[in-house]
Parts: sequence; C-alpha cells; structure tokens
Amino acid sequence: GAPSKTTDMQQLPPSPLLAPSPPLPPSPPALECKSWCAGNDKPWEKKCNWIKCGNCPQCLLLPPSPPLSPSPLPAPPPAPPPSPSPDGAGVCSVCAHPQCECNLLGQPWCTPDHCHADLDAAGACTWGVACSSPTPSPSPTPSPSPSPSPTPSPSPLPPGTHLVPASCAGASPHDGALARYTDFVATLTTLELYVDGSRTARVVHSAGGAAGGVVSEGQGYGLFLAGTLAAALPAEHAARVTVVAEAYELFRGWRLMCERTVSDSCQESHFCGEDESHECLPSWKFDDAVTQEVGTGSAPDGDEDAILGMLLLVLATQSEAPRPPWWGEVAQWAYQSCRAFLQHLSVDHPTLLSSNGRPLRMLKLGSCWGGWDCNNPSYHAPGHYRAFRDYMLSFAASYGATASEAADLAPVWDSLVETSHALLREAQCDASGLVPNWWVPADGNDDVGAPGTPGCGGSGTEPAEFGAEASRTAWRVGVDALWYGSAEAASFLRPMAAEVEEAVRTDYQLSSGCWISSVLSDWQWIGFMAGPVTTSLLVPAGGLDPSLQQAALDDLGVKIQGMPVNDYYSGSWVAIATATMCGEVAATGAVLRSLGEVAAPGPPPGEGDASPPPASSSPPPSPAPAPSPSPSPSPSPSPSPPPPPPPPPPSPPPSSPPPSTPPPSSTPPSTPPSSATAPSLPSVFVHQPFVLPPSAIAAACPCPREPAPRTS
Repeated sequence: GAPSKTTDMQQLPPSPLLAPSPPLPPSPPALECKSWCAGNDKPWEKKCNWIKCGNCPQCLLLPPSPPLSPSPLPAPPPAPPPSPSPDGAGVCSVCAHPQCECNLLGQPWCTPDHCHADLDAAGACTWGVACSSPTPSPSPTPSPSPSPSPTPSPSPLPPGTHLVPASCAGASPHDGALARYTDFVATLTTLELYVDGSRTARVVHSAGGAAGGVVSEGQGYGLFLAGTLAAALPAEHAARVTVVAEAYELFRGWRLMCERTVSDSCQESHFCGEDESHECLPSWKFDDAVTQEVGTGSAPDGDEDAILGMLLLVLATQSEAPRPPWWGEVAQWAYQSCRAFLQHLSVDHPTLLSSNGRPLRMLKLGSCWGGWDCNNPSYHAPGHYRAFRDYMLSFAASYGATASEAADLAPVWDSLVETSHALLREAQCDASGLVPNWWVPADGNDDVGAPGTPGCGGSGTEPAEFGAEASRTAWRVGVDALWYGSAEAASFLRPMAAEVEEAVRTDYQLSSGCWISSVLSDWQWIGFMAGPVTTSLLVPAGGLDPSLQQAALDDLGVKIQGMPVNDYYSGSWVAIATATMCGEVAATGAVLRSLGEVAAPGPPPGEGDASPPPASSSPPPSPAPAPSPSPSPSPSPSPSPPPPPPPPPPSPPPSSPPPSTPPPSSTPPSTPPSSATAPSLPSVFVHQPFVLPPSAIAAACPCPREPAPRTS
C-alpha cells in the first residue's frame, strides 16, 4: 500500500522561524605559519601577506613592504589625510574603512599599500587607495572629486548588477544562451517512451568516466537549463513556446526515472505522485532508454538541479491564461520533491546546533551514503535550498501533508543553508579560495573537535585536487549571491576571484598548497572547469581592481564562447556557464525572491489552471521574430587549446555505499497561489541585482582574510 504521510521528518519538533542575526564584527586574525606555506609556489612577498603564512621565519627577514610603485594607471583622487600613526612612519594609520568594523593596525602586513579609507562600488573594502605615503600629509583635505576610471575599460558597475563578459554581446538578448541550449538539446537529448506509451520523455545522454547511459546529474542539468530559459525569456519571445514544451518533456524524462526506480534506494518513505507511491529522488543511473536501473541510490547534485528546474517551470507558467494542462502535475511533484530532498538527502548532527537552535544539518552524498563522515563541497547549493524552503511555504496550502508542514520545516532548511556555508568555509583554502574534490567534515558525527581534511570520495577523482568536481563549487555558491545577495556567498567567492584573476593575467596557473595537492592542468580550456570557475568573477569582489576583474572575465568568456557543446559534461557546463555569464540565471532571481513574499492559498490540484491573469497585467507585446541561433563566434586569436585530458577509465561504484551521480570525464558521481497573488516575472529581461544588505557590510570586508596589496 501507499506509505503513510507520517514520516520521520514530521516527527521533528516544530520551531519558529528566527530572523537572521546581523553578522558579528570580524575580529583581527592571528598570524600563523602553516606547514604548506613553504611548498606554495607564490613568492614570499605575497605569502607573508596571508594570515596562514604571515608568521613564518621567512617573513621576518623581509623588509617592510614599500608603498605601491607608480603604475601607468591614472592616479586615484586625493583622499582625506589619515590621522597620525601612533606607531610612527611606515605603519598604516587605517587598515579598514570604519564601516567595515575591522581595524588591523599592528599586523605586519598592514603596510601603506594595504590601506584604504573608502568603499568600492560594490560596497566592500578597496585596498591601496588611501595611504600613498607612510606619513600623513599636513595639507588641508581636498574636496571630494569623482574618481577617474582606473583603465580605459568601462567604469565599475554600480551596486545591484553583476559583471557581464564582452562575449555576451549579441544581436539581441538571449541569443548566446539560446544557441547553447539549442545545441544541448540537439546533441545530447532524445525522446523516449513514457510509461503510457507516448514518446514524450526527453532524456539527456551521458558518456565517459563513471557515466554512460542516462544519469540524474545530466537530466538535472537539462531540466535546470530549460526551466531557467522558460523563466528568463519574455512571454512574447518567439523561442519561449518551444523551450517551455521541451522543459516539460525533460520533466517527463525525470519523472520516468523516478517511476522506474524500483531497487533499494535507501528512501524508506515515498512522496511523489497523486498517491505518493513514487520516489521523488531517482536512482542515479539508467540505460539509454530508461527501462532499467544501472546504478542505485540518488545523487543530490542531479536532484537539486532538477528540482530547481521544475520549480522555475512552475513559476514561469503559473500566470499564463490558460495554464498548461500539466501545470498542477509539475507543481505538485516539485513540492513533493523538495520535501523528499530534505528528508532523504540531509542529516542532523547528533549534538551540534545551528544558530536557530536546530541541529546542524549536513547534505548527504546520496540517499544511501555520505554526510558527516564524507562530503563533496561542489554538491552544496545553499541558494537552491532557500528556493526550496520558500516554494514549500508558498505552496503548502495546496500540496502540504499538513497545514503547518512547510512552516515547521523552514527552520530545518535554514539549518541546512547554514551548515552548507560552514562546510564551504571550512574546506576553502584561505590563500587561493580553492576547495578540494572531496572533504571529510570537521566535527563529524560524534567526533566533535576533529579537523576537516580532504579524503574519502566515490568517483575515482583525487580527493585533494581542485578538479572536475571541485570546480562546480564556484557556480553553486555563486548563484546564491546572484539570486539572494548572500553575504556568505560573496565572501566565499572573493578570494577565489582574486586567485583566478591573477592566474588569467599571468600564466593561468592556479595555486596548489594548503590542502590542495594539485589543479587539473589546462583548466582554462576545459568546459567543466572554466565554465563554473568563471562564476567567481561575476560578483564584484572587494579588494580586486574592477578593471582587472572585468578583463579576466572577458578572457574566460571568449574561451567559453569558442567551446563546442558536443559532449556531456563539458558541453553541459558550457551551456550553463553561458546562461550564467549572460544573465539568464540571475534573471530568475526576481521570481525566486518573490516566493518569500507570496504564500497565499490557492485552488487544489486540477483547479484554476484556466484562471485569468491579474487584472492589472497589461496585454503582452506583439510577438517578436525568433532569433536565428548561429554558431558561437570563435575566440580572439590565442594559443591553440591542448587536447582535453582523456577521461580516466570508468571506476565502478563501490558496492557499499553507492556513489552519487558520476559525470563523464573524471567527474563526481554525482493549490498554487491564486493568480491575483502569483509571483510574476519581469516582462523584459534585466540582469537581476546582486544585493548586499547593509547589515552584511561587515561580512563583506576582506579583513578577516589576508588581502593582497593592490596591483597595477
């Protein structure tokens, strides 16, 4: 019989939602000398500016850092003279803007070239613009004047936008993302027979590494891409009807995988379908026709992207009149999948609590394994989890097992978001901002106090490498910043952006060291590396020259533009990266954020599908001609890319536990609201804002990390 709706999750005691507390002012960090400092390939002049290396003997032998040497860049406008330094010449009078709430005077790296007195365009600290000499000038304070652009490139973007590479300039909006999506569908997908005998289930085929057949990771990528474009395209766009139809076909492919999941999947409760008889989280691998399972157990990376794609498809079409006949089906399946994800793919810590008083809740590596004993930073998607929480709150009146279900589970989602950001901070190297492929969390299970370390794993990739899995972390964290203006996400991206910018400007060599043993070579020419890593450059990074950040983004944008979508893993990331760089992904942030503002009850499933649009809505504009997708232009002259690294031989999943969805070349296994209150998408495309709330200004200050001197 059908499982009862009473689940282990519902036995969790309800807890009221707590308003987030403003971050505490960061305290000055103590300098250290880690064992990896000597082996890091950066010069000591730079490493001595890092908190983790600043106390090494080599730093004591270095002369005090001189002021920045003159550069061909236009000089910044005169700044108000700093107050006299209590420690004499050569010491900064200020190492942080007062609004940043951190003052690191007395630190050996707090030299004149680290001083600043102003915030940059992103509202964060800008190094090297206030103290031009060791001693203050007695001259009167000059009146403020507009700052000239540091280079001939465009001025830094104002707050509320994200950077966009020059490669996204097209004949009309969405051309680039639509062309890559069209390539993805034509090259990687086919229509297969659904359980009712109709050929309506579109599936994404994978190959290489531990993949092959149809894997939930690839299906999740496809559903996410289609849902994103359905939500980002204006209603009058000529390509939108096709995209929406294909998004539903990809949903049918996902549902087929769920309905064909019959082996032991470690999910004691089923949640999906009208009678809740199906699993919402399918086995991670099927044959190409999706007739039988090849690998069992679900994988959270594929599951979270697929659920987000469903959610976007529902929100993109709920204001249509009439709604698509399948709308209620997808809306209910998306809600049920959110509930199943929280139940089966996350686990409480036995003793440690989050800030809202609930147990810390760790993402698992699949329904059958992982969590506090083994983890993967690139699976954590805190922005997705915020959306799932808000979607449940908005649709609980129609699809919830109880009236209070979503409100009772909201604090559990909050704990999952908090725990994910904590693990990401823990696994990130301070110096480079990079993370390893696999990570054993600190405080695992009952081993409270144990440090985190690279290790474990399940796909054959090197745990301590910044490689095919770790690269995705930049994108998963980045969308949390693009959609929700997350200060935690912005802080995570900042040191990675600085590392990537310097590598692109010099020799493309990302730093090993810390616990990163190696970096996948020629990463800038590999779609599944360059694609997600480029996301780190989209959010304005305090402490990084905006013109240099834009130049690095333009460079990688051109490289990605020249990559084909002709294989599963790299091709998927080329398509996702294009939609992210060019703004379609950020454009969905408006409707996702609106979920947190709209939670009105609506008609039960099957009713209201033909409800009229809100009375205030204006008639849609006349249809515009469809853009004709054309091959992406070749990148500007540059050295020919080396051949992509050969995928390692497929490594069979361990018998126990099974791995999460494995991608191809060495990658990881990897009643609706009433129409009157329904969230609506913007009628025209705009890049959605990256919003840093005033309460998070302190978190945006780079002082807790070792900031590098500003360079030309």
